[in-house]
Amino acid sequence: MRKTGVGDNNIYTFIPPSKEEYKKEYIGVRRNIYREFINTQQEHSRNIKENQKSGRYLNTLSKKVDPDKINTLFALEKKEYFKANIFMKNLIKGQIQSLDEIYHTLNYKDLKLDDILKGVEYLYTITEIYQRSIEGNFDEENDKEYKKLAPIVDKNSLINHFTEIYGLEKHISEKIINIFIFKNEKRFDIFSQPLIYTGNNKVILCPTLVLRMNIVRTIELLATNIKLNKHLAQKGTDFENNLRFILSFNPHIDVNTNKMEFVSCDGKDIQYDFIAKFKDHLLLIEFKHLKIPFSDTEYKDALDIIKEGVHQVVRRANTYKKDWEKLKEQCSFKLPDDPIEEDKVIKLVCTNLLNFSTFILDDIEIMDSSSLLKFFMTPQVKGISVSSEVEELFQENLWKEQYPSVDEFKEFLKCPIAIKPYNGCYKGGYIPIYKIKEDDYDISFFNYTLIKDPYEDFYQKTVKSQPSLTKSIRIGRNDPCPCGSSKKYKKCCSNK
Repeated sequence: MRKTGVGDNNIYTFIPPSKEEYKKEYIGVRRNIYREFINTQQEHSRNIKENQKSGRYLNTLSKKVDPDKINTLFALEKKEYFKANIFMKNLIKGQIQSLDEIYHTLNYKDLKLDDILKGVEYLYTITEIYQRSIEGNFDEENDKEYKKLAPIVDKNSLINHFTEIYGLEKHISEKIINIFIFKNEKRFDIFSQPLIYTGNNKVILCPTLVLRMNIVRTIELLATNIKLNKHLAQKGTDFENNLRFILSFNPHIDVNTNKMEFVSCDGKDIQYDFIAKFKDHLLLIEFKHLKIPFSDTEYKDALDIIKEGVHQVVRRANTYKKDWEKLKEQCSFKLPDDPIEEDKVIKLVCTNLLNFSTFILDDIEIMDSSSLLKFFMTPQVKGISVSSEVEELFQENLWKEQYPSVDEFKEFLKCPIAIKPYNGCYKGGYIPIYKIKEDDYDISFFNYTLIKDPYEDFYQKTVKSQPSLTKSIRIGRNDPCPCGSSKKYKKCCSNK
C-alpha cells in the first residue's frame, strides 16, 4: 500500500510488488478461463442438437414457474426435468475437463465425485429455469421486484425435490445439498458454496451466484478436508515421471531415464528430476505439481513451492561441474567427457499450472508443462473456430526446419505460443473504490484491463499471412443463441 496526496487529501493505493509478474499471473488466469471456455464450447459442438432441444425445453419449463410463488419451482416433475437438464449436464462436462484426474477418486463423507456433480447439475438446472422465468416479467422501477433476483427458499424444499428427481435416499440428498451451503467456514466462499444460509433452515437461492460457481475449485477445496494428501504427493511424482517419459520420445533430445541421486560435492544429498542434452546444451529442469491457487494464501503456498524448486535448480547449476563424473556414471545416455559450459545450461522449473509461466526467479525461468510439451512434442499450432462444428482456421510450426533448434527454444521460453496473443492487449491503471460516505478514505488499486481481443488480433495477423484460409463463423452479441433458447446470445450463453 502506498500513500500519496497533499495535506489531508490522501489517497491510499494498493500496488502489486511487481507489476510485470502480476501481469504474467493475470495472463495465466486468463489462459485458464480461455481453456475452460474452449473445453465447454467443444463439448457444446459435440452435442449441439440435443443442447438446442434442451435449451428450448428450459424455456418451456420456465413458463411453469411463478417467481412470486417459489414453490412452483419445486413442483417440476422428474420426466420434464431430465429433458431440460441435458444442456447443463454437457456444460459441466466441459468445465471439469480441467480437473486433475486425482480428484476423480474423491470420497467426501461417503459421497463420490458423481454424487457431487449431480448436486451441481441440479442447482444449475433449477436456477437456470428460475432465471428464465424472471426475464420479461421484471419491473426495474419496482423495488419490491428485486427480491425475485435472490429468493429465500426452504432448505427442505431443495432436498426433497432433489431426492425425488434423482431417486436418492433423503440423507444422501441432504449431504449433497449441504456441500453447497455457505456458512462462513474457513477456506470456502460464496463462489464455491453459492447457497447462503440465513437461519431457520432457509437459504438464499441466487441464480447469479449458482451459475457462476467454480466447480473445479469447490472439488479441490473438498479434497483438502479429506485424506488425499498421500495421493496428491504421489501425483507430483507421477507428473514428473510422465513428463520425463513423454519427452524421452523426442529424437532430438537425449533424456536421462535413470534415477539420479548421490552425495554432491557440497557434502549433501542431491537428486536430479530431469537432465537432458539438447544439441550442445544441457537442460536442468525441476518439476512441481501444484493446486490451482484461488486465494492470496493459496497463491503464496504455490509460489513457495516454486521457490523451493528454483533453489534446487540453482544448487544443481552451481555443483554440476564438480559432480560431472558422478553424472556421467548414473546418466542413461552418454554425456561429453568435459562438463558443458555454464552459458549452455538451460535452467527451468516446470509446473502443471499456467499462472506462473515466464516468471523469472534467481535467473531461473518458470514454465508450464503444456508449453514445454508443445514445443518438443507437438510443434504444429492450429487455430480453430467452434460453432456448429469445429473448423480449422490456420496452422503454423514452432520449428523452421524438421527439427527444433536451441535458439528457437530460447525464443519460445521468452514468449510461448499460448501467451503470444496476449502481448499488447492489456493496459495498466488505477481503479478507485467507490466511497459510501464523503469522509471515507480515498482508496484505489492497480489492475490491468483487457483493451482488445487477444485471439482476434492474433487471428487477423495469421490470416493475412495465410490468405487461402477460410474465415471464422462468429456469433454476434445480438444473434440468436446457438443453445436454442430463442434469446439473444448476449442475454444467454455469452456469460457461461
